[in-house]
Amino acid sequence: MSVHPQYTVELAGVDEAVAIHNLIAVAGARAYANWGEQTFAEWLQSMYSPEKIEERLRNPDIETYRIGSKETPLATANLTMDGDVAVLGGLYCRNERVGLGTVLLQHRLDRARDLGAKLARAIPIAPNKPAISFLHKHGFHIERQVRAGNRYGEDDPYAHLMVVDMELKL
Repeated sequence: MSVHPQYTVELAGVDEAVAIHNLIAVAGARAYANWGEQTFAEWLQSMYSPEKIEERLRNPDIETYRIGSKETPLATANLTMDGDVAVLGGLYCRNERVGLGTVLLQHRLDRARDLGAKLARAIPIAPNKPAISFLHKHGFHIERQVRAGNRYGEDDPYAHLMVVDMELKL
């Protein structure tokens, strides 16, 4: 797997919440264009408002990585450990097919191995076929497709969405 040496991965700080929100707004609009403007705006606000991102950035159990400047990140992604399972959170890139996603994926897998992970899990939303294809290309396999359920609390408005559990043995 080739990694572009020009991209440096850094941990994001709490002061980057708005910039990360703006990046996700751009990348998410591309990934979920078929949802319609209102549905996408509601999803963005409920899942990735600057306040929710700031909560994640303050959470010591979640590592949020960034490529690019603090003011204008090019890509972002999360890593959370659940025992010996690395949970790879949303990967958002300003531009596609320039190596940003691969660099962030490899960085998170290396970090997960350092933390003792034996398995990596990613859970893309089923309509996001580019994400599923990207993960498959990097060795992940589909474990199961299920309803999202109440992953984000009892009032999760996206509990009806189908998600794809994908796994990779480390």
